[in-house]
Amino acid sequence: MKDHIDVLVVDDDETGRTIAAAYLRKAGLTVATCAGGVEMWQWLERHRAPVILLDVMMPGEDGFSLAEQLRGRYGLGIAVIMLTGCEGSGDKATGVAVGADDYLTKPINKDLLVSIVGRYVHSGRKTSSPAAAPNETWMERCPSCGGRLDLSLASDFGAVGTCRACGWSSYIVC
Repeated sequence: MKDHIDVLVVDDDETGRTIAAAYLRKAGLTVATCAGGVEMWQWLERHRAPVILLDVMMPGEDGFSLAEQLRGRYGLGIAVIMLTGCEGSGDKATGVAVGADDYLTKPINKDLLVSIVGRYVHSGRKTSSPAAAPNETWMERCPSCGGRLDLSLASDFGAVGTCRACGWSSYIVC
């Protein structure tokens, strides 16, 4: 296995895992794959990847639980992109609530997959970032680095958004 991996694809469905990995490799990214949460944690004991593409519905622990644990353990240091076949089921809102950075639906759109994953691979995140605070919610993206913004209400008309990844801060009109 290569020392540097760009993306870890975690999906219990072998076909889905293989297709996602093939699209990403064809785009020039280095990819590792795991069939579920247990295998993912074992892999992460020895390696790091700036992006984890994580299926929502898997036996054992589901992707939401794993995403929440990843966010707690690695903070914003690893981008978590949820992948599901249940478009419009509320999975996107749940993914955001547990700290996912982005969301893709199956069947996988190759161009969208490569675009979204590539954005996070090249965002310059550091895997040593401090862990996110418990119960933290992210609502918007930083225009500087693409990281999630913490929003705090400043008035009835706007909020202050602060990026935990790069420190960018600005008043945002609601």
